Amino acid sequence: VVTDGLVAWYDAENNTADGHDADALVWEDLAGENDVAVTKNENSYFTADAFLTQNEEFNFPQEVLDTVNGTEFTVELEVGKVDILGTSFATLINSKGNDNFALFIRKTGDFLEFKSSQNARPKLENGESLLEKSTIAITFKTNGLCVLYVDGIALSELDVKETCNASGPLFFGHTSSEKNHKTEYKSMRFYDRALSESEIQGNAKYNGTFNDNYVPDKSLVEFTQPSTKI
Repeated sequence: VVTDGLVAWYDAENNTADGHDADALVWEDLAGENDVAVTKNENSYFTADAFLTQNEEFNFPQEVLDTVNGTEFTVELEVGKVDILGTSFATLINSKGNDNFALFIRKTGDFLEFKSSQNARPKLENGESLLEKSTIAITFKTNGLCVLYVDGIALSELDVKETCNASGPLFFGHTSSEKNHKTEYKSMRFYDRALSESEIQGNAKYNGTFNDNYVPDKSLVEFTQPSTKI
């Protein structure tokens, strides 16, 4: 795993500094001291390799919120099974105060989207299938680019004009009937810089989700025949 700039790392297989504990009530940060308090009940609990949760929310510490409010950052989210329960969305990571940071599935159209304040939003079709059993990564640089990766492959990039200005707390999971979901959170990483494409791919390979099938064949050129419009 890339460690340069790593602020927080949550790994469900190693949810404590001493390895895996199915009864843990704290998801320990393997990169520092940004531990997250969790619960164990019928809705939320650690499996062997994931934290399964539905209809609950868990807050990240202030340092993680400060990271995504910086001029550049990277967020990586690895998930397993996802069931969309919300009426309109499935929001995976969110800022409670103003919704300026939101990684979510939009049910209408089945889009995977990332919202950062008033910036243009990277958005991908077939969002649910792209998300499930995948690593989603977002690299963000103010006055630069926001790039949305799936399993190590850049699939959408847009210009960034302003920082997120997210009002906390930043949290994962959701209790809203509009945005609820049942999801296996396998790992999450937060960086205070925008990782390179090769670094994103290296982390996806570490997760075991790297998939170069998304890469277009660069030997092919798209064109339109004017007379036939083919």
